[in-house]
Amino acid sequence: MKIKIVTPRNDHAEAWVAALSRAERAVDVNAIRQPLHTVNVIVNGSRPDLLVAEVVEPGDLDALETLANRHPEID
Repeated sequence: MKIKIVTPRNDHAEAWVAALSRAERAVDVNAIRQPLHTVNVIVNGSRPDLLVAEVVEPGDLDALETLANRHPEID
């Protein structure tokens, strides 16, 4: 399973990646360390099965809705 983490905080990204990698060895976890509303490309080459987005700024909610509409196949 491929999981993509989007968070503006480096410490949160490291914690998510470490926890998910420990929990399941068959998981491929990657993190983007920037606010969701500034991310232009979530999928670079292959689509994640699951996207975890930390929404911390008002613009992130709109970005999350746009992302969900563009990629309904991603949970």
